[in-house]
Amino acid sequence: MARVYLSFLGTNDYVECHYVLSGQESPLVRFVQEAIVGLCCRDWTEADRLVFFLTPDAARHNWEDGHFTDPRGKPKPGLRTCLQTLKLRCAIQPEMIVEGKNEADIWQLFQTVLQQIKSQDQVIFDITHAFRSIPLLAMVILGYAQVIKNIKIEGIYYGAFEVLGPVQAVREMPPAQRRAPIFDLTPFSALLDWTMAIDRFLGTGDARRVCQLAQSTVRPILKESKGQDQEAQAIRRLAGLLENFTKNLSTCRGSEISRNARGLQEALAVTAYPDLLPPLKPLLYQLSKRLQGFTGEAVQDGLRAARWCLEHNLIQQGMTILQETLITHFLLQAGLDPTEKNQRQLASQAATIFCNTIDPSAWHPPASNHPEVIQQHLDYFRTHATLAEIYRNLSQPRNDINHAGYVQPRSADALAGELARFLGEVEELLAGIYY
Repeated sequence: MARVYLSFLGTNDYVECHYVLSGQESPLVRFVQEAIVGLCCRDWTEADRLVFFLTPDAARHNWEDGHFTDPRGKPKPGLRTCLQTLKLRCAIQPEMIVEGKNEADIWQLFQTVLQQIKSQDQVIFDITHAFRSIPLLAMVILGYAQVIKNIKIEGIYYGAFEVLGPVQAVREMPPAQRRAPIFDLTPFSALLDWTMAIDRFLGTGDARRVCQLAQSTVRPILKESKGQDQEAQAIRRLAGLLENFTKNLSTCRGSEISRNARGLQEALAVTAYPDLLPPLKPLLYQLSKRLQGFTGEAVQDGLRAARWCLEHNLIQQGMTILQETLITHFLLQAGLDPTEKNQRQLASQAATIFCNTIDPSAWHPPASNHPEVIQQHLDYFRTHATLAEIYRNLSQPRNDINHAGYVQPRSADALAGELARFLGEVEELLAGIYY
């Protein structure tokens, strides 16, 4: 995993100043690149590299020596010479680019910069002298490379020389007073990561990326505080609960979904929207609203879980959870244990017997061995026939999905439509009982 520093070089006659980054101050330098490299890349090895993107004018004016002169007429050294004086071990690589004056040039810039980013690189991007649209392009390139090349963004920096004032005024300023900040823009890249992760969660219910970001953020805080930072602990616990919640939904862990939802509700109730991670605020607000339907009651939570699955296009999981929730309902109405495997099998058989009007003489085990239990269910179905029919009708689309569309195939849209219809009917029929 190599480190790479990427920077654009401009054409102006830059004025010497001290640059300050995170409390560290550079010597008096003419180029911001010299300051950032000196502050961030001193310990880099032969495996790492510094890449400078140069237009022909930038190469002539500021990469090579002698284009500009000082007040005494002495030629000023270019950036290449300034970097060589740092005696770095890492490679120094100039890369010629077009000026980016039209859309075709911008696409060519995109490809040129992207080609300099290798798989799993740790990237520092200096956008101080980036031309026109390049700062925006840089963010797009970094986001693209994170997905395509699995890179890690170590820093995005901007040397804010302009805060010192007009160039002529700075020239007249004593060198010791020329202290320009280097803005660390890396948090904006992190905000983009959070935006994408939260969008994925809200659209698909997949919280894994959100949890990864939360854990990576609080890990160094907990390490530094030796686990004593209360807010970081709360966020880590929330992240774990959220990840388990989405895993339990995607794998149809019936009783765990309800328990997990209650745990999330309790954690949200005692945790203020965290100042430590502001991007979590909209996620936690949305999550709080969506968890309101989970009450700890098995059937209501099962229906809410099926609704969640429908909203997040987890159609297979929604079918399974809805049908199994109906079995839970049948057993509760009969005063039987919904967690007992044999009882669930009997309830399922009873629904089939009722819907197909099967004579007791044709019942198969275990129904034939427990006629009194089957009769309890049949008595209930006589006044709630629609629920039994929905349970039976769910079997076909559920089997279609489980057999990958090779048995009684339906279209994906048809399966989603059936789940929506059956779920709506069950919610209406059970509304007066559970909510």
